[in-house]
Amino acid sequence: IREDSPSFEILKNLGGKAEEVDIAPYVDLPNTWEEYLSSLDRHDRHEMKRKTRKRESENVLTVYSENITSDTNEFFRLMALSSFQKRNFLSKDMQSFFRAVFQSLHALGKLELCFLQKEWKNIAAVVLFVFKDEVLLYNSGFDPLFSPLSPGFVLAALAIKNAIEKGRKRFDFLRGNERYKYDLGAKDDNLYQLEL
Repeated sequence: IREDSPSFEILKNLGGKAEEVDIAPYVDLPNTWEEYLSSLDRHDRHEMKRKTRKRESENVLTVYSENITSDTNEFFRLMALSSFQKRNFLSKDMQSFFRAVFQSLHALGKLELCFLQKEWKNIAAVVLFVFKDEVLLYNSGFDPLFSPLSPGFVLAALAIKNAIEKGRKRFDFLRGNERYKYDLGAKDDNLYQLEL
């Protein structure tokens, strides 16, 4: 459970034993992209602008999924390419589970599957869950052949920009302390296990 959850204090007061188990970096979203950029430290803001210019000069486009069935296969392909751990994680059973979840949540408007494309080829993908006024980055993948374009970082930044434009209030990176999250201005929310 997140430390800032209203349930956290209630469950602790009911005698719950709390143990810190992980962190979930997040960004409180401002009203505009310009405000967001100004909230980054000087180095991170410079890197953001540099990578954005590189993306634009290479004609890299952002595309949101319209056919969740075929696009889910493409997401799995990019996820498997990006790391050995993700490739092992994507067993046939896990893929079947995610196909069902993705289709159900997409139909309800609670899931966005977004791709970065270069010359009509998908080079990165991210799955986002939408809950109330929050966007939660569940998982991502990218083709290592395009690493010089920083596709994973760029796509996460564009997802933040899109969330701001839609009036969302928080962008949650969920569990894990990967470096790119902090380069995008994230701060930590502690995660606890509670036993009653």
